Amino acid sequence: MKTNHISLFPNEHFLDIRPYQYGWEECQPLHSFGPFVRNHYLLHYIISGQGMLFSHTTTGEIHEYNLEADQAFLICPGQVNMYTADEKNPWKYVWIEFDGIRAEECLL
Repeated sequence: MKTNHISLFPNEHFLDIRPYQYGWEECQPLHSFGPFVRNHYLLHYIISGQGMLFSHTTTGEIHEYNLEADQAFLICPGQVNMYTADEKNPWKYVWIEFDGIRAEECLL
């Protein structure tokens, strides 16, 4: 059974908001990604299940977030993050990766 899907946006003519890729994943228990630094914004929306986000601040502090269905999290460019699915109730999420000259303005 396929547990993920990734699609790339073929059009590179967007300037204000430039989508790069989107997809979904139904994670296995304790599946994790990172620590990793992204070059673009990455927005995850949790469809079901739960997991943890570990986000590093510019001063080196690590913030931990318990997340579950109907919540979202945003990873910003240059930020060190790691996220992991719950052991008993792993999450399923969708995501979109984007940037652009007005991306930060649109997120305010």
